[in-house]
Amino acid sequence: MKLISSLFGSFFSGSNILLIVLFCVCGAMYLNIQSLQKENEILRLKELHSQSELEGLELKLKEQNEAIKKVRLDLKNKNEALVEVSKVQKVFLKDTSCESELLAYKELFNILGTKK
Repeated sequence: MKLISSLFGSFFSGSNILLIVLFCVCGAMYLNIQSLQKENEILRLKELHSQSELEGLELKLKEQNEAIKKVRLDLKNKNEALVEVSKVQKVFLKDTSCESELLAYKELFNILGTKK
């Protein structure tokens, strides 16, 4: 028993305790560095994955924009057609007899036929 107590007594002397504490601190720092390196690697992989998804989404957005441009209506022609329609809406009949209606429709078709 004396042997064990003398070994522990000499082992835990002032300078040895300082070395043990220093060793424990270095070990804790090493483990912390390892943990941070793994976390850094995981974050880099997540960044690469996010960049890949972003590039895919940008490509899809570009394709959608091109598809929208292909099916886009030319509103200039539509506006001209609306102006013609509004002109047609202003035709008034003099009376309700069939002959005056027929003449109004003939005039309307003649007007529309000449504006190509």
